[in-house]
Amino acid sequence: MALNLVGWLSQRTSRSPRPIALWRQARPTLDRLEDRVVPASTATLSLSLPLAVSNVELVESGGSADADITADITFSGREIGTLNATLSSTDGSTLNVDIDAVNLDLLGVEVETSDIGLAITTNNSALGRQLGQVAAELEGADASTNLGDVLDDLNYTDAQVNRLLNGVDRLLDRVLGTSLNVTGLFGEAIGDDSNAEEGDLINFTLGPADLNVMGLGISLDEAATIDVSVNPDADGPLGDLLSDLGDDINLDNVSAHRVIGEIDRLFDRLGGILSRVDDLENLDNRTVARLQQAVDQFQRTIDRLQDRVDVGGNVSRVVEQLERVIDRLEQMGDRFDQVIIRLQKVIDRLNGDSE
Repeated sequence: MALNLVGWLSQRTSRSPRPIALWRQARPTLDRLEDRVVPASTATLSLSLPLAVSNVELVESGGSADADITADITFSGREIGTLNATLSSTDGSTLNVDIDAVNLDLLGVEVETSDIGLAITTNNSALGRQLGQVAAELEGADASTNLGDVLDDLNYTDAQVNRLLNGVDRLLDRVLGTSLNVTGLFGEAIGDDSNAEEGDLINFTLGPADLNVMGLGISLDEAATIDVSVNPDADGPLGDLLSDLGDDINLDNVSAHRVIGEIDRLFDRLGGILSRVDDLENLDNRTVARLQQAVDQFQRTIDRLQDRVDVGGNVSRVVEQLERVIDRLEQMGDRFDQVIIRLQKVIDRLNGDSE
């Protein structure tokens, strides 16, 4: 079928006498791909860690003047360290729980926190009443007053003590499992207030914030820091696998939101693998291989994200060339119509020769 450019041109001209003028009025634009991929957003970035506590116990009187309760800290259900906390009250209705800084190690990966201070506003719930009784007893008490002695003064039975400790366990679980603000990735600061250092995998702050946990108001007046890093001096298989994780990641070229989402998935995979291991101190080759696969999968995903940025650069160059073509066509004005007519004559001649 013969192509009729002149007919097309006449139809187009009947609808718009000066199509080039229309282009000038509403010049087409294209969103550049990299504008939608980079850089990291300035919005708050957050992530929850699979941290929890278990086995909350009273510190015996005389056993330690610096703690009232102790607990195991777990990562995806595996014990990785110990938490110590002291309880106090200044007004008899608010119970202050001060958690000492901890330094945890998981197969060469370190989790370090600053001191964490919680202020719990008691209420009339079952747990709230118990915490209120403790706060009233601790108001104005000497710093050496032990929680066990306080509970003895309250004539708590073993069952009441266990209910209190189980409630504190759940409270601490919810606080440690809350969404944390990300302030650093692979040693690079995110935001203005960051404690990121070389060798860090990811940095967080917890608070300042007012939380509602199990119906109780919990205030964190000062921000606590949580840093996850690789210990180069530790002989740990997980640390070895993660030691070079951020070397090829350029946060100027890939969305920090996406990277954090992939880190979240990586933590889930690693935790799932380690949760099925009986002896963390002696990992078998199969487990190490599965950990390696999880890390490799993370790296491949990040590489694909960065490859998209490279493709975006190529698309941008094509867009720039198209824009230059549009500029030239606009400059041609009426001569554009003449170009179409000449092309039609060439096509007509070719059609005649083929008949």
